[in-house]
Amino acid sequence: MKNILQKIIIPFVSLTFLLSITLTSCTTPAGEVDNAEEDVVEANEDLVKANQEYATDVAKYKEEIDEKIARNDQTLLDLKKEEQIRKAERKESYNNEIAKLEQKNEALKMEMLDYKLEGKDNWDTFKTDFNERMNELDKEFEDLTSKKEKTTPEKANESI
Repeated sequence: MKNILQKIIIPFVSLTFLLSITLTSCTTPAGEVDNAEEDVVEANEDLVKANQEYATDVAKYKEEIDEKIARNDQTLLDLKKEEQIRKAERKESYNNEIAKLEQKNEALKMEMLDYKLEGKDNWDTFKTDFNERMNELDKEFEDLTSKKEKTTPEKANESI
């Protein structure tokens, strides 16, 4: 009897166990479709979020640049006012420097205004390049401003 039990029941139990494991581990095509749909929905949500962050980054950067450009515009106005007190031999050179700064500032302003959302990679490249040129322009403004401070009549009188 024990031999029959081993020959019939043990294989039957083993077969039943294997069948139950096989059936429970298989996913149906409908289940795979549901999983794929969930993955697509999640990927779309991630894409929307990334695009929103990108658009927010661009808008924030544009605001910062607008402020810098407005400061540059004000500095240009101040420099133009002070150009009236410059000596005649320095006036033409000074006006040329102001005109160059004005052109560069206007070009950067237009480039920022014309920027279109063209993808995060393009944005990062644009932003890096734009920052370099903006920093160069800021340095040129500082250089011209420091020249201006050295040559104003008030400074000349102070050294006497």
